[in-house]
Amino acid sequence: YMLKNYSGERFLVAVPNAGTAESIILGYGVGVMAIGGFKGTDNAISLSDFIALVQKGALLYYYTGNNAQSEIANWVAENGREVTAEELSENTGSGTSENSSANGGSGTNLYDLSALKTAG
Repeated sequence: YMLKNYSGERFLVAVPNAGTAESIILGYGVGVMAIGGFKGTDNAISLSDFIALVQKGALLYYYTGNNAQSEIANWVAENGREVTAEELSENTGSGTSENSSANGGSGTNLYDLSALKTAG
């Protein structure tokens, strides 16, 4: 799903930690932001810097993972659009493969941030 909507932005998706980012980077060779650093406990980016990247169109998606209570996750939940399971399965045909990292059946959410772009 995410790759079908990717057109070379700096980051395809922001994820909670480097472990989650790794499989996406290695599997697809795209930019992924690990907002919580290696373990997901660092404050690698401030909320204002995160919002600036979204508004510039440099970041398309946010995957909450197990870090759904961070300041950034709260902002994303209030402002982003949650991608539905139906959208994921419609766009991949199977609901598997590229979705396994971004919707691993763990009850976590993928949010589309593309409509929040305000700058060219």
